[in-house]
Amino acid sequence: MPPGIFILTFILLGIVQSLRKKWLMSFFIWFVTLTAWVISTAPFTDRLMSHLESGISIPSHPAGDVIVVLGAGINRSMPNISGLGAPTETTTYRLFTASILQKKLKIPILFSGAGNSSSARPVKDIVFRVLKDMGVPENKIMVEDQSRDTKESALKVAEICAEKGFRRPIIVSSAYHLKRSVYCFSRAGVDVIPFPARFETWEGKTYTLLSYLPGSYSRFSAALKEIIGLKVYQLTP
Repeated sequence: MPPGIFILTFILLGIVQSLRKKWLMSFFIWFVTLTAWVISTAPFTDRLMSHLESGISIPSHPAGDVIVVLGAGINRSMPNISGLGAPTETTTYRLFTASILQKKLKIPILFSGAGNSSSARPVKDIVFRVLKDMGVPENKIMVEDQSRDTKESALKVAEICAEKGFRRPIIVSSAYHLKRSVYCFSRAGVDVIPFPARFETWEGKTYTLLSYLPGSYSRFSAALKEIIGLKVYQLTP
């Protein structure tokens, strides 16, 4: 399965070019093959993720007045047990963590993200339904669905917090996304408490032989997006 089949194909091409003594071409093929292999393995992507997740931990006694959940996509037409439309896997982790936190602290949840859309099933309706399914009271749910990225979420949430009088928002997002999130909210003038919804790396995580075989590029892509995104935000006004 991809990417393994492609890497195997490149290995065969590299062998052929080496036998033909086309050294420059064979070197290029071997370089591309090795790079494609390495960046798709779990140990390599975990090194990138661990850099993003360093210093992030679950607060032992979180205290705030609103839980802000940063969205990571909604599948608007996906069948769900309570109706059409469901959050992506990443968003589900964040909503689930927020729902548990809400039960402990009894404070409102403010969902932010997914971008504005003219879909017949707005993000607001889907998020309301899913959070209610998770046991969150309807009067404790707020949705801001105009933001298209983390920077816009920070600005929109800052406006809502000022309007509603929230002063200590708890930001729930994936652990690897929290550094960029905290930076954006700080730039927007909001002091937040980061709360990780899911870790990609942790102390004592073990690997098997299969972990070193070619895998998916999705985690590498997510890590690279965060690293580049944080640098871009730091270099722009």
